[in-house]
Amino acid sequence: DGKNARPIGLYGYSLGGFLSLAAASDNPRVGAVTEQAGGIWNSQEKRLGKMPPVLMVHGLEDQRVPVKKYARPLERVLRARGGQVETDWVPGQGHVFSEAAMSIVRPKVAKFFTRELSSSR
Repeated sequence: DGKNARPIGLYGYSLGGFLSLAAASDNPRVGAVTEQAGGIWNSQEKRLGKMPPVLMVHGLEDQRVPVKKYARPLERVLRARGGQVETDWVPGQGHVFSEAAMSIVRPKVAKFFTRELSSSR
């Protein structure tokens, strides 16, 4: 029936980040979202409804999905609505992270999902 189902976590990279945010919007089944190198399309904040906690991960040198154009608007919208948002802006990384950078990011993402999906909501 889905009423007693545990919440799920969505992790999306690049276009998947945009899509994960859209899929989580107004979706009570989603308990947390990590989006990496995603954001909000063309400042279309009306596309986002009620959101679960969000972890935003972006390389500050990303030229494909620039932080200023896509991530910062998303962060502003989530914070303005009182949403729970965490950010991990990674210096020296572009759209594709090095393996060394990902070895630091992965445990942060796992900790975020463990915390948010195991808490009773």
